[in-house]
Amino acid sequence: MSVVRGTTGGVDRAATRPSRARLRPGAATVLTALAALAGCTVTTATPPGPTSSQGGPPPPAASLAISPGPSPGGPPTTATPTVGPSTPTLADPVASAVLTDLLTRRSEALRTRDKIAWLSTVADPSSADGLLESQAFDALLALGVDGLTVGPVRAVPSPAAASTTASAAPSTAPSPAAPAVSPPPGTWTGSVRVSYQVPGVDRGQRQASRTVTLLASGDGWRIGRWLGPADAWEVFDIPALAVARSGSAIVAGDLPVDQLARLAGEAELAQRVVARVTRRPAPTALLVAPVTERAAARLLGRSDPAALAQIAATTEGARPAGQPAPADRVVVNPAGMVRLNAQGRAVVLAHELTHVLIRATTAHDVPMWLSEGFAEYVAYRDTGLTPSLVARQLLDRVRTQGPPPALPGPADFDPARGELAAAYQGAWIAVRRIARERGEERLLAFYAEIAGSPGDARMTPQSVVVSRAFAGQVGDSEAQFVVLWRAELTALAQSG
Repeated sequence: MSVVRGTTGGVDRAATRPSRARLRPGAATVLTALAALAGCTVTTATPPGPTSSQGGPPPPAASLAISPGPSPGGPPTTATPTVGPSTPTLADPVASAVLTDLLTRRSEALRTRDKIAWLSTVADPSSADGLLESQAFDALLALGVDGLTVGPVRAVPSPAAASTTASAAPSTAPSPAAPAVSPPPGTWTGSVRVSYQVPGVDRGQRQASRTVTLLASGDGWRIGRWLGPADAWEVFDIPALAVARSGSAIVAGDLPVDQLARLAGEAELAQRVVARVTRRPAPTALLVAPVTERAAARLLGRSDPAALAQIAATTEGARPAGQPAPADRVVVNPAGMVRLNAQGRAVVLAHELTHVLIRATTAHDVPMWLSEGFAEYVAYRDTGLTPSLVARQLLDRVRTQGPPPALPGPADFDPARGELAAAYQGAWIAVRRIARERGEERLLAFYAEIAGSPGDARMTPQSVVVSRAFAGQVGDSEAQFVVLWRAELTALAQSG
């Protein structure tokens, strides 16, 4: 994550788990013609309309695909059918089968690029929710997704039953302690795990939990909305999604077209930095760039946009234990990135894309100081910026409080603790020290030994692995390294 604290004309930002860059006002340089330099290709593409596009070609390799629709600023409203005494209800086992069938039909509609088939699963395509469901199809096609994998379905309490602890299933027998509460007539709500894969980006399925509302609709049941109010958004939940591609970066969002193109170009340049420093080819990364901070929060599963007040970007995705991350996303917070100049954005992107590469090519997590410090090292290595600029907040603290007693740990990267800059700066100086004293090849070997390779079924505790890597690659014990690191912080503070 990139935590932003803006200053006029420059960059002054800290970071938590995925990235951060911190410069004095006026210290950053301006990059120009980024899209041209990176070879970013942006064209427009008309999304499928409300007719069958079965058998059509896949989206072009370099394109801007726009799905027009309502503004994301207002909350969607759910169309509810007129109900009466004869309005049907669904028992949970039947509803689960109905929902599974509807989602399977959606998967087939993606495979055949048939929008009519997709819309046939929607209760009211002309409603606000129906338009969002339609736009989800356009977005998935723009991303190249050609199918969904549907997991088990379970019932969840309906809004009418939210204040009780009883099941919302009509077939559940009431009990004196917790009387059953039926959902509103003509509705049924369930949760399901849906998996999908963006071709050329994801190395495995990305799973998403969806809260789906079914509505009685004429001759059967259809989907009213397949996104609940508390669900984390996926990229295809952004209304009016556009997709820009350039080399090894894909940017999807509802920002203006020129901003998406610029970001794609900047990301491409950042990918080159990451590949050059790590000596590894950078995998194609998917950056998600919503127009509002509220949407960025929803993409990260957060309900309060205020939690992102200092965040410029963050890398997000599940990682199975002992395996590479199959489908990371870099979520860009527009309110944070807008406060950065070109060099600040370059540092943020290089940091986050370092996380994407490392998580995609290693098997195990590393200590946070190493993860964040290495991403900072990659991002800052070729900027020419000195510790007095990059680590200003930490060195100011060292002058008044002395150096930290230990390398920064998880608690130091907790946004609830307030100022995160010192943790990132301390981690950067630690990793920078290894590169300076032992050489960059040793630094890369140190990281690789701790992170392991895909297929590495490790049983050894991380602390033991870290100790061995310090001895073998750094030449000091971790305790000795901390002493030298603290001494370096003191010397830097005194020289500034």
